[in-house]
Amino acid sequence: MRKTLGMIAGVMSAGVMGAVLLASPVLAADLYGTLKKVQETGVLRVGFRDASAPFSFVDKNGKPRGYSVDLCRQVAVSVKRELKLDDMSIQLVPVTSENRIDKVVSGEVDIECGSTSHTMDRREKVDFSYFTFLTGTRLLAKRTSGIRNYKDLAQKTVAVTKGTTNESRIAAIAKVLKIETTVLTVGNHDEGFAAVKDGKADAYATDDILLRSLILNSDEPEKYAIFGDYLSYDPYALMVRRDDSAFRLLVDRTLADLFFRREFNKLFDKWFKPMGVPMNDVLRAAMTIQMHVN
Repeated sequence: MRKTLGMIAGVMSAGVMGAVLLASPVLAADLYGTLKKVQETGVLRVGFRDASAPFSFVDKNGKPRGYSVDLCRQVAVSVKRELKLDDMSIQLVPVTSENRIDKVVSGEVDIECGSTSHTMDRREKVDFSYFTFLTGTRLLAKRTSGIRNYKDLAQKTVAVTKGTTNESRIAAIAKVLKIETTVLTVGNHDEGFAAVKDGKADAYATDDILLRSLILNSDEPEKYAIFGDYLSYDPYALMVRRDDSAFRLLVDRTLADLFFRREFNKLFDKWFKPMGVPMNDVLRAAMTIQMHVN
């Protein structure tokens, strides 16, 4: 494993040279899709989540912030530069777990910057950038709940956010374990945590990194814990429209350029280091590989 990571580190060093290649123009002779739309309107529409910290959320001043939002702001800089626009605005559009795909498909948003997992099923409707984070489904519960793993959900109520991969994961594990579990669907992660806090649910199932953020930002973090093995490994990515390869290429080049210039590390540490989740060798290696083979 160390040898493999050492080889990857060597590839990463060489990747700095690769960043020069990534700076080549993305546009062909004729614009189409999102880039043509932005050139004509001077507006890039960015979808954000209001309660998906630390990826995308609304702060105390009502402003969208987060790791994914920061990445999309970098994409906007690339779009403006590529199109040679003197003036271009970013329109931030709120989306939910339930309507985010439809808003991308309809064109209401050009790129969704939240905590969306790249899945094959979703690719039937939309496309995705390079992945920006890796996580997976686990459980949040009170330490006094007696829940330690998925079989402990028998005859219990588990909250899930509607329209997420976590919803299907919980249904699948209950079937495998042959247990009866009541599923409570909620609108967002804050509602999921509140359901556990208020006793409406025994556990909340969503991605591990989101659970960590919920506990960290709660009034009494010592009362809660995360339980269970990962039910899946889900890569987060920025969501864009299908059949728009020029825009997706620009998005991927922006991410790769940030990564190879180590600006990615700064953004990552800004949002995840306070949570005790620094960039690790496995994630760094996986991100390096995807940017060299795609």
